[in-house]
Amino acid sequence: MSAAVTSAYAQLLSVGVLFIGLHCVGMCGPLLLGLDLGGCVTRRQGVWRHVLAYQAGKLVIYAALGALAGALGGAVASTIKHGAPILTAALGAALLARPWLTRLSSPAGELPAIFPRGQRLASRLRMATLRFAGARTLGNTFLLGVTLSVLPCMVVMWVLTLAVTTGSALHGAGVMVLLVIMNTAPLLGVTLLPRLVRNLGPLQRASRHLMTFSGAWMLVVAAAAANLIPHAALHFTLWDEPYMLMFW
Repeated sequence: MSAAVTSAYAQLLSVGVLFIGLHCVGMCGPLLLGLDLGGCVTRRQGVWRHVLAYQAGKLVIYAALGALAGALGGAVASTIKHGAPILTAALGAALLARPWLTRLSSPAGELPAIFPRGQRLASRLRMATLRFAGARTLGNTFLLGVTLSVLPCMVVMWVLTLAVTTGSALHGAGVMVLLVIMNTAPLLGVTLLPRLVRNLGPLQRASRHLMTFSGAWMLVVAAAAANLIPHAALHFTLWDEPYMLMFW
């Protein structure tokens, strides 16, 4: 391997280890809890399979982006940086609109009976949102990972920059795949955390609002990425090195 390729992997496996774990727990943890990826509210079994399916969805997209960045250069990362906030805001708005779509799609909804097509459209949009956010099957969870791979994330942008420095489609994809592998354990831990809490009563009572919370979180992340609001992070020092836990 060339010196540039070796350096890219070395950076990812050194300073990236703690940075990736802290960032993913702070930024993606609340989002995935709201989407009930771990089945903490629904008590869905086989949680680790759903987390792996979600990560597999991200891996497919990240590997493709890394390969493009390694082959074509920084234009790929720049395009993603500008497009990701728009896509994320659209996803957040869809989740926030779910209760409204539920009312419109019901027989006694807010749309008059003379608009049956409007009710059918609202019903289809509602079901699409539920399939995206509910993650009831491994296939849906995989698609959730594919969809949320568009989230604006400083870690992803950093690793894409490393992919560019490799000058190789193969190693560009390789560093992005390594990123997914490295953040799987932190995400699995944070999605399983509520299951360790004996009294889930408050969480279950709030379950109908969790998807709305995730939608709002996406909008905040998108707004921060577009520099409309300040980023929020907890800065601290560990072993005389500065670190931060990024929230958005």
